[in-house]
Amino acid sequence: MSNQVYFGDATVDLSAVTTAQVAALWQLYENHNPRRGRMPLWCTKPHGGQMHLRKIRGQLWAAHYPGQGTQSCHTRVSHESEGLPHRHMKDYAGRALQAAGYQVTEEFSTGKTRLDLAVDAPFKFGVEAQFSQIVEREAKTRTTKSFRVGWPSIWLPGGQDVAQQLGYQLPVLRHNDNEIDWASKVPAKGTATATSVRRITAQSCTPRGPFDHCPNKRGGFCGKWHPWFNDMDQWFTLDDALTGIAAGALMMHQDQRKIVRIVPAADVPRYRELTGCGGAFTPGGVSSPPTPHDEDRECTAERPQDELVIAAPAIAARLKAQFEPLESGRCQKCGQVTHHPDSIESGLCRGCLLKMRARQRRLGIVAVA
Repeated sequence: MSNQVYFGDATVDLSAVTTAQVAALWQLYENHNPRRGRMPLWCTKPHGGQMHLRKIRGQLWAAHYPGQGTQSCHTRVSHESEGLPHRHMKDYAGRALQAAGYQVTEEFSTGKTRLDLAVDAPFKFGVEAQFSQIVEREAKTRTTKSFRVGWPSIWLPGGQDVAQQLGYQLPVLRHNDNEIDWASKVPAKGTATATSVRRITAQSCTPRGPFDHCPNKRGGFCGKWHPWFNDMDQWFTLDDALTGIAAGALMMHQDQRKIVRIVPAADVPRYRELTGCGGAFTPGGVSSPPTPHDEDRECTAERPQDELVIAAPAIAARLKAQFEPLESGRCQKCGQVTHHPDSIESGLCRGCLLKMRARQRRLGIVAVA
């Protein structure tokens, strides 16, 4: 019996396919339209011939098309990555969610992807346990496909190296992986600690604050308030983090730089107040721009009284001049709020004004200063 087929540019061993390969094979099976031709699978035996995928009792099998090959080439697709560590992590997550009263389905097909766990809860989501090496682009593609059919995914990396490959633009629940032996057995309840859940607090944009410069410009400080993502005062267990996501108490949050974090849902209104953005996780799409306001937003939380006390007199004088209010207006061309002195006279923001002057120079028109 042949266990290998040609698929794409590689030879795939159907008796030990990797996570990426099994996902690609399921996608081929679910998206294939027989009217468009045969599946791109070829037998590696001397007789060759094309093969197709069939689902028998929930599992994939590869078989020859009629008139090609022999019955001995009929092969079941076996998932290599379903080893003990992968199995134990799935059992650990599934146990926590089921204990909270949520329905969990293993190896769930979304129609576009296949999830390790599908959680039917007030917030419906999928779980992807990942121990093998993976390319960030591939993980993003799988997450986007699942999201678009109503199944946003949470990734559970098996180690720090996998967590680094997943990056920070995906919902990832990192944990104390160096302290857990996933290969031996399913860890006891509450063993794994979720180390990537963050609180959203309001911090002032001053030299004494947590920012090395203003998040909204290249240098300097604006003296206003911006969101800052802090570690939790008390760590969550991985069990509580998963059940918190299912209940809607924790949520996937995407900031304006597309960094994705797991945060308490109660903190999101503070982020919206400071930035004008909701922070909704939208993989594969464009995040919503800030809502324009006539006035600058400020945090309504209690503020430290000495936040703007600067030791050096020169710095204090410079900051005082920087924070003096300027007359504000809106650009007649792009509509954005602007405080630049030139804009008050011209009616254009600095960017539109420079573009206009450059266009005049190209046309040979001398602008009067």
